[in-house]
Amino acid sequence: MGNQDGPQAAMALFELSQLYIQESYYRHDKAILDNIKSQIKQNNKRAHQLNELALQKDPNCYQAIYELATDYLAGEARRVVPRDVNKARALYTKGKQLAEAASDKYYIERFEMRLRALE
Repeated sequence: MGNQDGPQAAMALFELSQLYIQESYYRHDKAILDNIKSQIKQNNKRAHQLNELALQKDPNCYQAIYELATDYLAGEARRVVPRDVNKARALYTKGKQLAEAASDKYYIERFEMRLRALE
């Protein structure tokens, strides 16, 4: 068996979390995702847990950071964690820096959009 920590493990957990989020912005094959999601019940709490675990595996997993920040921004609307705008802002800021380091334009734009909305 391979290493169960690190970026690959973190990304696998992030990808899995997307199956539990109804409004997921998954960037890969949407038809496959929709088919799988039709068989899995939405569970934002499980998605949050998977994203936290992804960050334990790789603290630089900015995709998971984005989802966690969104949980804190949404608060009770996602029924996961209490709303904490300061925590959301800090996570969006950290995630944007990591996305910039990875030259991931898609996530840079997403982080910037959320940060502008918090100004």
